[in-house]
Amino acid sequence: MSDKKTSHVITYEDGLEVHTFNHPDFGQLRAFKDANGKVNFALPDVCKALGMTEEEALKQIRLEDLRTVDELKGEKITNH
Repeated sequence: MSDKKTSHVITYEDGLEVHTFNHPDFGQLRAFKDANGKVNFALPDVCKALGMTEEEALKQIRLEDLRTVDELKGEKITNH
């Protein structure tokens, strides 16, 4: 893998912006902003960077902190 760090943004028709960061040590990490502007990371990418399975991660994550992409696109989250 290259030593170069890169990033790019894709904006979908529905307005969802996906920021993709590539790092030589961590690989690819995708980030999304929810309707309140809070940054959320794609679970598969974080798990890969940490060397763990999604099942292992889900045992350590509070379920109320998980969001689907549909929730990130339009839900106003008021409990955070």
